[in-house]
Amino acid sequence: MFFKETIGFGIQGLCNKQRVTISSITKLLEKKFVLAVPLQRIVEKSKEINQLILGLAIDKVIVTLFVLEDQIKLNAIKTVAKLKREGIEVYMISVVIMKLLLEELLLVLTITLLIFNH
Repeated sequence: MFFKETIGFGIQGLCNKQRVTISSITKLLEKKFVLAVPLQRIVEKSKEINQLILGLAIDKVIVTLFVLEDQIKLNAIKTVAKLKREGIEVYMISVVIMKLLLEELLLVLTITLLIFNH
């Protein structure tokens, strides 16, 4: 497994012959990555309130989203409650620790791919 950062785009690497990419959803869509249908509504809603959205793609298919926000807004409690009712897990993180979390996520993803491909 080897991951490489591409300045201005994101992180890419190969794991079990599958290309794994993490980048902003805007950059991924510009590069013709395909957004899984269940995620389309989340992207549309997040763009309405100008949130930073990162996507995790496997072989050009965006399978997971990370929505980042710098400050908690007053309506955050209602939004989180609504997302949870719809079965969407919500995690709030600081941009300062985002890189560390992405590295951990890549490790978990690698382990998961190894398990499922055996």
